[in-house]
Amino acid sequence: MQHEALWIITNIASGSNDETQEVVDSGAVKFLIDLLRSPDLSVQEQSLWAIGNITGDSAELRDYVVQAGLLEPLFNLLKEDVP
Repeated sequence: MQHEALWIITNIASGSNDETQEVVDSGAVKFLIDLLRSPDLSVQEQSLWAIGNITGDSAELRDYVVQAGLLEPLFNLLKEDVP
């Protein structure tokens, strides 16, 4: 069910600036970053899509997500031996 819930968040975050901001204001960024550590690859992937939609919305949101702690778990994903 996490994957499906994340898919919904990803779709909302791909909408208008106001919709993306609503996702951020809900506290989703920290949650999405935490899910990058999930053992479920589909959850990791969907979290990355949502984060990508948020960071692509504006420079301000990109900076916000980076400041929220994105880089360490993102780099850890790059180090993993994932097919």
